[in-house]
Amino acid sequence: MQNRAYVGFGKRLLAYLVDMILFMIVVTLISTVVTFLMFNTSDNPQESLKSYSTMMNIFIPLSLLLYFALMESSAKQGTLGKMLMKIKVINAEGERLSKKDAFIRNIARYLSGIILGLGYIMIMFTKEKQSLHDKLAKTYVIAK
Repeated sequence: MQNRAYVGFGKRLLAYLVDMILFMIVVTLISTVVTFLMFNTSDNPQESLKSYSTMMNIFIPLSLLLYFALMESSAKQGTLGKMLMKIKVINAEGERLSKKDAFIRNIARYLSGIILGLGYIMIMFTKEKQSLHDKLAKTYVIAK
């Protein structure tokens, strides 16, 4: 993998923060509309709150997974945050990720975080600046 400008922790973190800020804006807007509709049409607000909580516990992780996987397997090869930072995700052959590889990478992302964030810290100590989920999915984040 020579002649590739691997992207380090800082730039990747900034891209992620941009994505999360944009995501939270969208979720807040959706949440406001859904909350308004649920509470204004419900005879039992307590039950509506429980249903809403369950729905959000499923919606948020699933929509994050879909967002990251679909954007990283798209022709842009990255999320909005990655595009802004001028970085992209590639596979071991230097090509765009398949949807399958992108889903594997992003499911493995949860593992990187679960172990006290050590999967992300790895970026600072690996030659090709790979996280645990990059290593598991055989992906790389490079400059465009």
